[in-house]
Amino acid sequence: MRNVMFTIFSPNSVRKLTDLYLYNLKLEPLLVKNVQGLLNNNLKIKKIMLFLSADIDSDNVNGFVQNFYNKKPILGIISMDISIKDLNWDILNESQKTSFLIGKWRLLFSSLSENYFSNSKTEVLKYFNTLIE
Repeated sequence: MRNVMFTIFSPNSVRKLTDLYLYNLKLEPLLVKNVQGLLNNNLKIKKIMLFLSADIDSDNVNGFVQNFYNKKPILGIISMDISIKDLNWDILNESQKTSFLIGKWRLLFSSLSENYFSNSKTEVLKYFNTLIE
């Protein structure tokens, strides 16, 4: 099994998401434990990222699908641009922040084609459903 890094990235130019790193630390081990083994090792995936941006109006699902659907990731990196333009992170409670990020991880994985998974992406999506409940 290949080690995959799951990370959430927000550039310094974006308004401060002061405690985002805590949610990255909380969610990455869950993703490594429950998702990493369900990924297709032949694609040599190294890193899967959510790129949070205040510069886009909506999540860039179409661009993500165009770049990754039925394709091998370049340099082993998969990244989806997520809009936080209208998100006021500081007023969200811990549960809301966690739910927001889990929902975005689920969006990323649901937008990948079946070839990214060793068996079926349905298994991965079921896992995210249990986290959201």
